[in-house]
Amino acid sequence: MSSVKPLPPTDPAKGLHLSPTTGDEVPLARFQGASGTASEALARSTFRLPLLPVSGAPAEDWFIGGQGAAVQIDREGLRGLSVGAWLLCEATRPVEGDPQTAARQIYTDLLALLDESGHPHVVKFWNYLSDINAGEGDEERYKQFCVGRGEAFDAAWRQDYWPAATGVGSEAGEGLRVTVLASCKPPEIIENPRQVSAFHYPRQYGPKSPGFSRAALVGAPEDRLLFISGTAAIVGHDSLHVASVEAQVDETLRNWTSLFDAVAERGEPRPSLSSESRYRVYLRHPEHLDPVRERLEAAGLPLDQTMFLRADICRRELLFEMDGVLALGT
Repeated sequence: MSSVKPLPPTDPAKGLHLSPTTGDEVPLARFQGASGTASEALARSTFRLPLLPVSGAPAEDWFIGGQGAAVQIDREGLRGLSVGAWLLCEATRPVEGDPQTAARQIYTDLLALLDESGHPHVVKFWNYLSDINAGEGDEERYKQFCVGRGEAFDAAWRQDYWPAATGVGSEAGEGLRVTVLASCKPPEIIENPRQVSAFHYPRQYGPKSPGFSRAALVGAPEDRLLFISGTAAIVGHDSLHVASVEAQVDETLRNWTSLFDAVAERGEPRPSLSSESRYRVYLRHPEHLDPVRERLEAAGLPLDQTMFLRADICRRELLFEMDGVLALGT
């Protein structure tokens, strides 16, 4: 078991970029879709998305510079690295029976690691759960996951905000995988005026509401990154356009526009889909790729910066979801 020593806090505004900018950056991480088996060996800085690629960019890279040497994280069920102000880690666990226990254990381990490492402030979680829609009522696997996750947060979360997050269904047999990006300084949290905050969802969505915010903003004024949570065709707390993937894409884009407006109202540079960015698009049905691509391209989404992935969405009626990270002012 390796240990992670707390590092002196540094300015998280410096170092993390979507593309090299000064020549001294090195790859912090590469994210790529599933290939081969879930047990395949990966480079330390490569993070495997347990989702099948459908189209688009073959991988997503982040870069970092001027933050010192990486500290590797290698424990049972946990792998990743910390570099200066940043920590990037993933936890995996098979799901035997209900996902509640697996979620509680993974999040308990992750939150303990963040405190120990000196990076207690989560920017974003990415959650991948196989068979996410299986089960009825409160026994649905996604709802059970939310309960277990909530139990860990209730016991160990020390902050006064909910981080950004994505939660989608992974390929069969993948179990539960959670990736976390954390920092030594807290992000600024942004909600969407068109949507009820996820942590205030009514009881119909399960005994424990999903605990996440719509976006998280990090960095100094001249070097901002906006991490957007998984966003779908939800207005208020209701799913819309259940019979049309095209209408769901359009509604999702309206949610993104509203979120961009909320960022600008804070005095920030207004983001746009054409900003320097990395996007992940989740499709329940791969045969929807062409109409989805056409609508996104028409809206200005750079397809060369976008990964299209096959994934079940956390609500059965939803066919499409999108998240991403954008550099403001570019």
